[in-house]
Amino acid sequence: MKKVVLCLLAFTFVFSASDLFGQGAADLKAASKALTNYKYDREKNAAEIVTAATKIESALKDGEVSSKGKSWLTKGEIFKELSSNEFYSLKYPDAALNATNAYKKALDVCEKKFEINEAVTGLAGLGEGLNKSAANKLDKKDYEGSYNNLNALLDIKSILDEKGKGDMLLAKAEDLSRTEFFTAYTARLAGKEKRSATLFEKLAKSDFAKEEPSIFVNLYLLNEKTDEDKAIGFLKQGREIFPEDQTLLLNIAQHYLNKNDLAGAESALSEAIAKDPDNAILITSLGKVYDDLYQKDDKFNPDYFKSAEKYYVAAIEKKGDHIPALYNLGALYFNATKPLREKMNNLPMSADKEYNQLKEEVNTKMKQALPYFEKVEALDANDKNTVIALKEVHAALGDAEKSSKYKKKLDTMKGGK
Repeated sequence: MKKVVLCLLAFTFVFSASDLFGQGAADLKAASKALTNYKYDREKNAAEIVTAATKIESALKDGEVSSKGKSWLTKGEIFKELSSNEFYSLKYPDAALNATNAYKKALDVCEKKFEINEAVTGLAGLGEGLNKSAANKLDKKDYEGSYNNLNALLDIKSILDEKGKGDMLLAKAEDLSRTEFFTAYTARLAGKEKRSATLFEKLAKSDFAKEEPSIFVNLYLLNEKTDEDKAIGFLKQGREIFPEDQTLLLNIAQHYLNKNDLAGAESALSEAIAKDPDNAILITSLGKVYDDLYQKDDKFNPDYFKSAEKYYVAAIEKKGDHIPALYNLGALYFNATKPLREKMNNLPMSADKEYNQLKEEVNTKMKQALPYFEKVEALDANDKNTVIALKEVHAALGDAEKSSKYKKKLDTMKGGK
């Protein structure tokens, strides 16, 4: 009988940790143990960090566990380790952000000074992980994800400053400004325009503005739809600091183009060309200004035509294989036949002489267009617009065989037979 009692007593005291302390506490203990094993030998015990991450997430579902600062410190450390591991940082792309939130939560609930210091130190050590995650997400065009990581970095900097530990992260003004710049940039791409504008406007007033002209381009883009005067003001402010910067100048030109302000656009592009006279792109852009004006003009002003032609030819002289100039010049000649063809169609049947004169003018323009389209085709045989143009030019010139050839090519490009 005594044996039976002893066996029963022994059985009575065989409990698991979850029976004694609850599942949350047991998972917290398991997470801490797995973290310790991982840190002891990160290569040999690599899988332990995954176990630690799984267990800590489970543990924090317990209200009692989640109320303790130590629990959040453990999570912060686990996810910081994940973010610094080359393999696991890819598997857990938000590890650094999760670590940030865990340490911030720890600061909310921790009361002991050593725990607060641990959370502060943990946050200060997340700079590399957050930057790495932001860069990876930016490469994948996950702009909001990139912004969230960079913004977290700025949040940490603010926390450290409040704690008198600002020198632990982004201590140099230039490093802080560069982080603010990329945070503002990703915020704009993520549609967080107010946040982006706040940061860029701060940077525009800082010494960093003397190093980064794109601050003013971004401020222009943020304001162009809501306040044109303010927007162009930022570009002009940027040009005062960077008078030689072509990007600012081209954005000014584009601004005037959008407003159909020929004088402003011509002035900006002419200035840009003066600074870079061999730049075929700039010369073509100025040609396109006049080309667009010619196409939009009801009377097809010949002065616009001549100016467009002059700049396209000049661009081709600078760079003979510059496709935009070649194609645009061919299209300029082709489109110049439109008013002529309209006149032909409106003539009475008896106006044979005038009809034939107009037809000869159309043929002349088509023959002028042809070699430029052919050159584009030689440079890029799969450009659909060029194939369409060649089909139409040959048809207009009465060469049914060649027109048919390009029609078949076009059908093939469309997936036909």
